[in-house]
Amino acid sequence: MTSRRGARPAGADWRASWRLALRMGRRDVRRHRGRSLLIGVLVLLPVAALVVVSTLAATSSLSADERLALDTGSAGAALVLDHDATEPLPGWSTGHEAQAVRRLLGGRVTVVSSGQVTARQGRRDVPVDVLGVDGAVDAHGRAALTSGRWPRTADEVLVTPVGRQAGLPESGSLTVRTGADATRTLTVVGTGTGLVVFGSVNLGPAGLVALPSVGPGALAPQSGSAAPELLLTRDHAVTVAERTRLDAAGLRVLDRQDGSAPPRTSGDASDPSTLALWTGVGSTILLLLTGLLAGPAFAIGAIRQRHALALLAVTGATTRQLRRTVLGQALVLGVLGAGTGGALGLGVSAALVATLRARDPRAWWQPYDVPWPAILVALTLAVAGSVVSALLPARGLGRLDVVRVLRGQLVSPRLHRGLPVVGLVLLVPGTVGLCLAAARSETGGTDSTTITLLVVGGTVLLLLGALGVIPGLLVLTGRLLRGAPVAVRMAVRDAARQRGRATPTVLAVCVVSAALCAVAVLAASSTEHDRRSYVPRFADGAGQVLAGPDDTTWDTAAGRADLAALVREVDPHLRLLDLGTVSTDPGVTQGRPGTPTRLVVGLRPGCSAAQAAAALDPMSSAPVPGCLAPASLPGAEHGGIAVVDATYAARVLGLDEASARLLAQGGLVAADGDGRPAGPIATGPGEPAMIGSGDAALPVVDGGVLVADGPLRTAPASATGEPLPTVFAGTPRLVRLAAASAPRARFAALAGSGAVVTPETAARFGWSHPAGASLVVDDRGPMDAATEAALGAALDRASPGARIDVERGYDASSNGLATSIVLLVAGFLVLVATLVATGLSQAEAEPLGLTMSAVGATRGTRRRLAAAQAATLSLVGMLFGVALGLAPGVVMALSATTPREGDTLPVPSVVVVPWPTLSLVLVLVPTLAALVALATVRRDVGAAPRVA
Repeated sequence: MTSRRGARPAGADWRASWRLALRMGRRDVRRHRGRSLLIGVLVLLPVAALVVVSTLAATSSLSADERLALDTGSAGAALVLDHDATEPLPGWSTGHEAQAVRRLLGGRVTVVSSGQVTARQGRRDVPVDVLGVDGAVDAHGRAALTSGRWPRTADEVLVTPVGRQAGLPESGSLTVRTGADATRTLTVVGTGTGLVVFGSVNLGPAGLVALPSVGPGALAPQSGSAAPELLLTRDHAVTVAERTRLDAAGLRVLDRQDGSAPPRTSGDASDPSTLALWTGVGSTILLLLTGLLAGPAFAIGAIRQRHALALLAVTGATTRQLRRTVLGQALVLGVLGAGTGGALGLGVSAALVATLRARDPRAWWQPYDVPWPAILVALTLAVAGSVVSALLPARGLGRLDVVRVLRGQLVSPRLHRGLPVVGLVLLVPGTVGLCLAAARSETGGTDSTTITLLVVGGTVLLLLGALGVIPGLLVLTGRLLRGAPVAVRMAVRDAARQRGRATPTVLAVCVVSAALCAVAVLAASSTEHDRRSYVPRFADGAGQVLAGPDDTTWDTAAGRADLAALVREVDPHLRLLDLGTVSTDPGVTQGRPGTPTRLVVGLRPGCSAAQAAAALDPMSSAPVPGCLAPASLPGAEHGGIAVVDATYAARVLGLDEASARLLAQGGLVAADGDGRPAGPIATGPGEPAMIGSGDAALPVVDGGVLVADGPLRTAPASATGEPLPTVFAGTPRLVRLAAASAPRARFAALAGSGAVVTPETAARFGWSHPAGASLVVDDRGPMDAATEAALGAALDRASPGARIDVERGYDASSNGLATSIVLLVAGFLVLVATLVATGLSQAEAEPLGLTMSAVGATRGTRRRLAAAQAATLSLVGMLFGVALGLAPGVVMALSATTPREGDTLPVPSVVVVPWPTLSLVLVLVPTLAALVALATVRRDVGAAPRVA
């Protein structure tokens, strides 16, 4: 019987083998610091970038738990009045809400209010959000004191960073307009921070912190919560019975102590699934980038170690142990690179958040949030990507010929003829998969899981196919360039003989070049499509005045008069025009707040006023599409009735003299056509023009049109509670206007309307037309650049941040900037992959240079050989990559430029291949690679090593 006393535990040999591999990996990292540093940086940079993006995304949004914590602060629960009360609390009245809640629940109840006032700063009116809380008692984390003291009276406030950004002083006094439009002087007693609630749902930073707006003498806001929030502090959670009673009183309970009540719905709360999806996409890209950039380094490193690995094999090491040696090095470098990248990313993200908060406290007020699960996934995938990058070279050690390696015979075996064929076969389904994923992601017709599977499957097949085709390309290139100069001929022959070294280099360049090509085709096609479908917003050379942030000074009649005077001061030939649409004061119609109480609608031939009104109502049970016409009701389907100066309208619409005179004398100009949407319809002045889905038209008959004008029925609802259709109350007034027609597409520059009248005509019939855009036009023609600059400077002085937006036709700079950034990043990756791969390849090919030097080759010959090797490998990889990237790029371009509802002018799909850009990259990158190779060739070399 065999004794078990000396038996080793199960798995001991496996653990010992990995310990040895990791020790050898650490030793190799220390011995080859340059290569190790390069691989570490290739792993580090993608990890740091993903950590920064994930942290910024998590910080800029709020999860449900974070929102609940901010709602309640340090209190146990928050009570919010958000629905009608069926049984009000005893004693509930304005100013006595806290007492009513305290009698029911006990504990301590703190009142917090949110609202808005208007601060007067010189000639500017600045809306400021006000948080009301008694911080001297307990601010519950909703406010914090930075300097000074807490307000003690209703006329004292703290100014926050948001208030300072709006121009409010940090000390002294300021004048505000409150809810009763009364002017009030407030004293600034300190600085701090605070969070207010907008519209009862959205949190945001306050500009001022004051005492709660309850009780006599309190600072009454102009707008805000109808009732204050009530923060409850006690030693136990709100019970079910108490919650039921509070619900009957119209109060919703947000309780941190039991978490049973979900937080109020908020537009600023983030969806965890969305963040997880983007984290998965980013991590997948990270894994791919790590494999592409670090893969050639590991492959060439394994080739350089073949002699040492052969010696290990001679001493008895198994193939598995040899593979673990290479994988151990990858694991060590992956852990070091990922860890360093994660730490670097956290540091950079913290610094960025601090900088962004200092520059824009309104946008970056959320707590700094580190998404640890997403970061751990990224770090794990980075390490996995590093190991996977070394897996292919490690697998190749199973075919290691120890005798040939020790003798220095490192020529690749003869290429199998079937390998390129298999590669081509795999390229077809891989390309089809990526094309399907691109098409379905653009059209939105497939769920994300299917698209992800198509992308992953297509990428894997494409990589495997490229691995099979590239060796054949190297051999074919060597045969085709037999008549090339000596340096080029030697370079391509060496690549064909050393395919194990050249294939990872070409693959890395190929894949990144394919991505660059696809992105370039998509970007160029989208830009051309936008150029063809562009519709001017205003007349050529006319501009829209955009006030500074939160500045409402020019919204009043006196402010507009000041603005008109400012425009004339810049240049007497400039005029300020108001571009508006016929509208009426909002009221309550059919139980739907905000709908007009008066309707102005055009009557098409054969349509009555009732039919025209019914055609406008999407809730109508019997709409009459043939009667849809421009009207004062908002809607992109039918368009409105624009109101603007006759001279400007004639300039925009290209009217002849007779039509311009008709419009100026009280007539109307309507869009031509039979009602089919032949042009764009915008939703408001200055907004992008959109294609209407309706068939609105107002044909001119016998030189005129009919317009119905009258009040709408104001009954709240039918007997069943359903909204009533749009119906005139009584018989509307019918107005006949002399009319002319103009091309429908040109009406996009008139707020996307379907008809236009002058302000004098609108005033004659009592049609109100609030200004939607303040336009500046030059009577001499299009505004020149010098006048635009002078006007912009004057506007900025009057209202910091104000500017003039002049119509100059299609401007590709907005898309061009994003496109340029993407192309620069892709080009940079191509360049990095090329330089890294060719540099390492040159380092591995150093023995060839030593041999050439030994037989008398000059430094110039060796430099030309090195340059030819780098240029040919990068050029072959880029040409193959461009060929692979064209098909996905074309499919993405076709999908992205397909006309859809809501687009600008319908134009056919566009595909543009930016050959100049691709040609430039094809020339520039191999040239740079060749120059780097020239610079790295040493002047003096030692003797070639002797092979026994």
